[in-house]
Amino acid sequence: MREKINAPNLPAWAKNYLLIQGMGTTVLSLFLLLVPEFMVSIWPWKITRILAQIYSAPFLSYGLSSLMLSRQEIWPQVRVPIMSTFVFAFGVLLASFIHRGLFSVASLSTWLWFGCFSVATLMLGLLTVRATQAGSLT
Repeated sequence: MREKINAPNLPAWAKNYLLIQGMGTTVLSLFLLLVPEFMVSIWPWKITRILAQIYSAPFLSYGLSSLMLSRQEIWPQVRVPIMSTFVFAFGVLLASFIHRGLFSVASLSTWLWFGCFSVATLMLGLLTVRATQAGSLT
C-alpha cells in the first residue's frame, strides 16, 4: 500500500490544460512522423522531409509527458517536469523571436507557432509558480 503524501491537489484546470496540450502536441508529432511531406508544405519555415521526422521526437516527448502529467494528483508529482517543460517552451519561443526572419507574417502556421508557444509559455510559467508555491506548503 502506498503512503498518502500530504500535499496540495493539482486543480482540474491544470490537468485539463496539460491534457489539451498533450493531445495537440502528440497529434502534431504523429503528423510530422507519418506525413512529413504534408508537414513540410505547411511548416512555418523551410524544412526537409527528414527534418520533419526528426522534429517529431521532441514533440512526441513534449506531448506524452504532458499527457502523463495530466493524470497526476498532487503538485509534488509535477513540479520538476512542469519546470523543465516551461524552460523548453520558453526556449523555443525565445529562439523563434531571435530567428523571426525565417517566418512569414502572412502564414497561418507562423501565427499558430507563435500563438501556441506563447500560450504554452504563459501557462507553464503559471504552473511553475503554482508548483513552487505548493512545494513550500508541504
